[in-house]
Amino acid sequence: MAASMKATLAEPIELEAAERALLEAGRSETGAHRIATLNLLARANDDEDAQRLSAELDTLLRSYPARVLVITPNLTPEPAWRARLLHLGERESNGSVHAEILQLRGGRAEDAAAAAMPLLRGGLPVCLWWRGATPIAAPGFEALAHLAERVVYDSDELGKQAEAWRALSQQMRAQMRAQNNPCVTIDLVWPRLTRWRRLLAQTADGPQGARLWAGLDRVRFQACASQPAMNAAALMLTGWLSSRLGWKCLRRPAPERFLFRTTADGELQLEFMTENYGRPDTVLYGLQLENTRAGMSLHIGREGDRLKAELRRGGEVLGRIAGEFPRTDALAALAQELQLCLPDQLYDEAQAAALRLLELPVQA
Repeated sequence: MAASMKATLAEPIELEAAERALLEAGRSETGAHRIATLNLLARANDDEDAQRLSAELDTLLRSYPARVLVITPNLTPEPAWRARLLHLGERESNGSVHAEILQLRGGRAEDAAAAAMPLLRGGLPVCLWWRGATPIAAPGFEALAHLAERVVYDSDELGKQAEAWRALSQQMRAQMRAQNNPCVTIDLVWPRLTRWRRLLAQTADGPQGARLWAGLDRVRFQACASQPAMNAAALMLTGWLSSRLGWKCLRRPAPERFLFRTTADGELQLEFMTENYGRPDTVLYGLQLENTRAGMSLHIGREGDRLKAELRRGGEVLGRIAGEFPRTDALAALAQELQLCLPDQLYDEAQAAALRLLELPVQA
């Protein structure tokens, strides 16, 4: 049984004492040593949010040992950065401690990077997970991003509707270019689409699936009634499809409808629709693809915690594929991203393609 090494300091401590506090807490277990594969910076709204985040991260960090700095600025009448130890992970069977979580609190947001820098473990990559507020013009964001090799944000939380997503995505891309910052930016909506992309790729296998895709002429994205039809997930999946398959957008006949030219020199109509059903926490509910000339269709949709694809010709079912698809919360999506070390070209191309669509004027 692993011995508990959880530690919380009642009073904030000065920054230079934080490392000493970690060492002293580690000595409470004979032979314990602290390990880390990365530094993770995470923004929290207040002390309660920081404590909640610390508890949630404990499980994640068993797979990705890390030093975490939870940043909560401007919590005291006289801003001054202090640190306190929120959590040390339980000792593993090999004697290692997988998580060390510090909270930086109280100072000016503009100075957060300067406060965080001396507490980073040297020689390890830095990931900034921006939560709770838009990074657009946020005090201190630019400086924190300069510390990081990877900046992660969640448009499901910060701007899932089309224009909000557009503004957020454009700002993140522009900000990194303007700073000449080599870090990678990733929207957590992207790992949430992994199962959708995998299932779409599987449907192209075999002669029937290949026939559907070869003459595809209509695509409809479906959102449930509580979500915007043209949401961040649907836009990113559209960007991925159009960039991978070489579709060229001809015009935008309605705000949520687009006309493409395919590589087979055919026309394809793509539209975003809202259905009067579906779970309210499900942003992307279903996807319908049709080859009307061949009388074929493919529907992919959620059924509880499963994602199901059904290929039809007329009233005949030609094939089905289904797989587990539990809801991917921010921590699960973050875990997928922490597996990556290199820039994601597919993500960049999908995001750029989706942004180009939103720049098109509506031409009735």
